[in-house]
Amino acid sequence: MSYIKASGSTVEKYPYSIGLLRKDNPSTSFPKRMSDEALAGWGVYPVTVADDPAYDEMTQRIVPASTPTLVSGAWILSKTVEPLSQEEIDAKAKALMDSYSAAVQNLLDSTAREKGYDNIISMTSYANSSNTKWAAEAAEAISWRDACWNESLVQMGNYLATGNKPSMEDFLAAMPTPNWPA
Repeated sequence: MSYIKASGSTVEKYPYSIGLLRKDNPSTSFPKRMSDEALAGWGVYPVTVADDPAYDEMTQRIVPASTPTLVSGAWILSKTVEPLSQEEIDAKAKALMDSYSAAVQNLLDSTAREKGYDNIISMTSYANSSNTKWAAEAAEAISWRDACWNESLVQMGNYLATGNKPSMEDFLAAMPTPNWPA
């Protein structure tokens, strides 16, 4: 819990704590737990942190006020939204794209492991194998890998064009499924 020391609507100290109240009043014996009413007698009030306002996490940030304000008898720490710099936006977009790319790579590799290969690279390396089963699996893996990366580029392009960020679950659900040979 966050507190403020105030006199009327004038802030004396923020942030404040019950520990600071005890330190500021060394001759006073305080109970272990103090009610809000008892604290108010010492000019100490709880601070309520306002809910986050609506914002676009890719282009904006939430900034809490440095000091609470008295609103209808309660001390409220408000929040505002401010734009990110272009460098910050670019860094967030790159991090998001990197996480989507890593998820696609993980999907490819884990599916190859389910088929008994080390990863997608190992699986596709059997494209010219004399074993027809392995060659057929490799051919489908190559086709499926390409389709996944193409879909990934479409999804990322849609996000960059519209700002509508798909959840990771929706992003991966949009990936094509392989059609493994029998």
